[in-house]
Amino acid sequence: MKVESQPPITVEKAYLEAVNHFYAQRYNEADKLCTAILQKMPDHIEALNLLGVIAQKVNRYDLAVDLFRKIIEINPNIASAYNNLGAAYKEQGKLEKASFNFTKSITIKPDYDEAHSNLANVLFEQGKLEEAVESCEASIALNVNCASAYFNLGNVKNEQGKTDIAIVNYQKAIAINPNYADALFNLGAVFQKDKKTLEATQCFKKVISINPSFANAHFSLAGVLYEAGEIDGSVASYKKTIKIKPDYEEAYLNLGAILNWQIKLEEAADCYKKAILLKPKDPAAYSCLFLCSQYMFNQTQENLFLMHKEFANVADNNLIVNKKSRNIDVSIKRKLQIGLVSPDLGFHPIGYFMTGFFKYYSRKELEITCYADHKNDELTQLLKSHCDNWVATDDISSDELAKVIARDNIDILIDLAGHTINNRLSTFAKKPAPIQMSWAGYVGTTGLPTMDWLIADKHYVPEDEDKFYTEKILRLPDSWVCYTPPWYVPDIAREQPQTTDIDNKQFILGCFANPAKINADMASVWAKILLKHPTAKLLLMYDKMDDAWNIKRVKNFFINEGVEQDRVIIEGKRPHRDFLARYNSVDLALDTLPYSGGLTTMEALLMGVVVVTTPGSTFAGRHAKSILYAVGLKELVAENLDEYVKLVSKLIDDPQRLQKLRQGLRERFLQSPLCDGQKFSNDFTHELRLIWKKWCENNS
Repeated sequence: MKVESQPPITVEKAYLEAVNHFYAQRYNEADKLCTAILQKMPDHIEALNLLGVIAQKVNRYDLAVDLFRKIIEINPNIASAYNNLGAAYKEQGKLEKASFNFTKSITIKPDYDEAHSNLANVLFEQGKLEEAVESCEASIALNVNCASAYFNLGNVKNEQGKTDIAIVNYQKAIAINPNYADALFNLGAVFQKDKKTLEATQCFKKVISINPSFANAHFSLAGVLYEAGEIDGSVASYKKTIKIKPDYEEAYLNLGAILNWQIKLEEAADCYKKAILLKPKDPAAYSCLFLCSQYMFNQTQENLFLMHKEFANVADNNLIVNKKSRNIDVSIKRKLQIGLVSPDLGFHPIGYFMTGFFKYYSRKELEITCYADHKNDELTQLLKSHCDNWVATDDISSDELAKVIARDNIDILIDLAGHTINNRLSTFAKKPAPIQMSWAGYVGTTGLPTMDWLIADKHYVPEDEDKFYTEKILRLPDSWVCYTPPWYVPDIAREQPQTTDIDNKQFILGCFANPAKINADMASVWAKILLKHPTAKLLLMYDKMDDAWNIKRVKNFFINEGVEQDRVIIEGKRPHRDFLARYNSVDLALDTLPYSGGLTTMEALLMGVVVVTTPGSTFAGRHAKSILYAVGLKELVAENLDEYVKLVSKLIDDPQRLQKLRQGLRERFLQSPLCDGQKFSNDFTHELRLIWKKWCENNS
């Protein structure tokens, strides 16, 4: 039997089949067919073009450029070839070449709406916003249904701060093309910026339904879910982001921050370590890891020191200024130029710690310049009124800030953030001032070799622990900070142990610390107290303390220890005055480990509530000890956790002793060195003078 052979496929049929494969996203099959066509017909323009488009789809932009250029060599009057070539150059970041080719395409075909739109996109990236608007409008005039033109116009208007117009144009693009993922994403980003969480969430979810591999959409969705309090969903979205894009450093950092907040410290630390592996020179990832490590139980000062020393290899120490490059007046007795760098000068612990110093420092001795991020609340305005100079730093890079500080001839530059959020340690790494100090914002060494001093007291850094700091230790005589209460402090309702709670007669223990400080180990200690005193309850209150995930976490801690759920009262954020007033329901305040309470301890004492603590083995674990010693209440500092339990129990069982301690406690606190702004300022200025004198003697 004779078998009939199949007729050979024609070039035209091969090309049509290649097109079908392309639209079905079978790029390999389309590539093979086009390659076969070009073997027969090397100048087949349609096949060359399709191969170029396929190359763009698979991110082979060099190949795409070569293919589109070959088409132009064959026929220099094909507008689409220049348009496609421009798009390939755009993807390579070669904006000038992209602009040239889009313009050439328009010259050949003035009514080419897509080329006008593409040119607008390039002009936008070049910062030529008005020209970009003109190109968008030209594209729309030619084709009222050109979705990309509306999208690009939305981008320009968004960049110009005209978000309402941007939203309208993104919505027009989406109306034309409901599956326009980029337009949906950018619209969601505008909603997210405007705090329109629901609308942003809907946009990002739609993007993901269109393109499940859109990593930035998962990342942004995680952010809005977090803002909405949907913590589990946020965590899942960050994990999905990382699965799609394993090198997404910011996703690791954000996921780590949530895990840290949830007291999943080891998981959080792993996230930060992965971020460091991705960007070994990113100081932010190290700062996150260091801060997370401060919350870990059984952390040692030695281990923290070794970790922080690594920061010396990360920070860019390309010095801006030193003695040789700046003419420093080494007069010992002249007025000193003091610079304070902080993102937190306002309603923040740092604001309360600086108020007394700012109010009482001698203008004859010191001139203070604050380099501060924008907060602009009432406390910010008060601090501004007390200092000599105020420099807004929101839009200044760390390098530029170092240059500004050097030009201002600052003698002693003081960091008030350490490794906390929005810090400027990269500025300090460049040594813009001859003497640099870290103070009040962080709980230990910075690890920076350019940081000369760390301000503390004898309780935070005992004499035998200097070896765990890269800085020299300046020990202030009474306390490392001075506290000034806010002007709206509520009255104390009583000075004796409470007899009633909301419903029943109960003894109320309280801890108003942030959830990150409340861990399983601390809950176990508190459970021992509650089990020993069946009539006692524990009140926990702080921002996000009453989030569903946190309530479940904390309740489980106590259930596992045999404590009934109704004996743990959990409350969330309140206005600060109401937050303070809630202490009127507390009989006795409990401190936390390994991260002790600083401002919260002061606020409890201010509200006449006794605080019991035991110091930890690290700087972070010694806040309450330093405060209680400064107020003259060292009998409330237990030697260890077992003694802590015993001390709390004794106070519960001895209401007369507790009442005696509470009586006049606010006045005792306010009259202590801790709240004496004048004395603190005098002592601090004296220490700065001694350090300056020594520096001048060594550098004259």
